[in-house]
Amino acid sequence: MIVWNLICPNCKRRVTLKLDVCPCMASQIPIPKCENCNTEMTFDINAKRGRRRK
Repeated sequence: MIVWNLICPNCKRRVTLKLDVCPCMASQIPIPKCENCNTEMTFDINAKRGRRRK
Protein backbone atom coordinates (compact mmCIF):
# COMPACT_ATOMS: atom_id res chain seq x y z
CA MET A 1 0.00 0.00 0.00
CA ILE A 2 1.37 3.40 -1.04
CA VAL A 3 -0.10 6.71 0.10
CA TRP A 4 0.97 9.89 -1.69
CA ASN A 5 -0.09 13.44 -0.88
CA LEU A 6 -0.24 15.34 -4.17
CA ILE A 7 -0.81 19.03 -4.88
CA CYS A 8 -1.51 20.89 -8.10
CA PRO A 9 1.08 23.64 -8.72
CA ASN A 10 -1.49 25.89 -10.44
CA CYS A 11 -4.74 25.71 -8.47
CA LYS A 12 -3.23 24.35 -5.19
CA ARG A 13 -5.76 21.52 -4.98
CA ARG A 14 -4.65 18.65 -2.72
CA VAL A 15 -5.36 14.96 -3.33
CA THR A 16 -4.41 11.85 -1.37
CA LEU A 17 -3.60 8.99 -3.73
CA LYS A 18 -3.83 5.50 -2.22
CA LEU A 19 -2.59 2.58 -4.31
CA ASP A 20 -2.33 -1.10 -3.49
CA VAL A 21 1.05 -1.66 -5.15
CA CYS A 22 4.40 -3.03 -4.08
CA PRO A 23 6.74 -0.16 -3.01
CA CYS A 24 9.41 -1.37 -5.44
CA MET A 25 7.02 -0.58 -8.33
CA ALA A 26 6.30 3.00 -7.14
CA SER A 27 8.61 4.61 -9.69
CA GLN A 28 6.63 3.09 -12.57
CA ILE A 29 3.26 4.52 -11.49
CA PRO A 30 2.26 7.62 -13.49
CA ILE A 31 1.33 10.69 -11.44
CA PRO A 32 -2.26 11.71 -12.20
CA LYS A 33 -3.27 15.08 -13.64
CA CYS A 34 -5.39 17.65 -11.85
CA GLU A 35 -9.11 17.42 -12.56
CA ASN A 36 -9.55 21.21 -12.62
CA CYS A 37 -6.68 22.53 -14.74
CA ASN A 38 -5.30 19.29 -16.30
CA THR A 39 -1.68 19.86 -15.20
CA GLU A 40 0.52 17.15 -13.73
CA MET A 41 0.43 17.11 -9.94
CA THR A 42 3.52 17.20 -7.71
CA PHE A 43 4.31 15.73 -4.31
CA ASP A 44 3.07 17.80 -1.37
CA ILE A 45 6.00 18.03 1.05
CA ASN A 46 4.13 20.24 3.55
CA ALA A 47 1.52 17.54 4.20
CA LYS A 48 4.20 15.27 5.69
CA ARG A 49 4.81 17.65 8.56
CA GLY A 50 2.78 16.99 11.69
CA ARG A 51 -0.02 19.32 12.69
CA ARG A 52 0.88 21.47 15.67
CA ARG A 53 -1.38 21.25 18.66
CA LYS A 54 -2.21 24.36 20.63
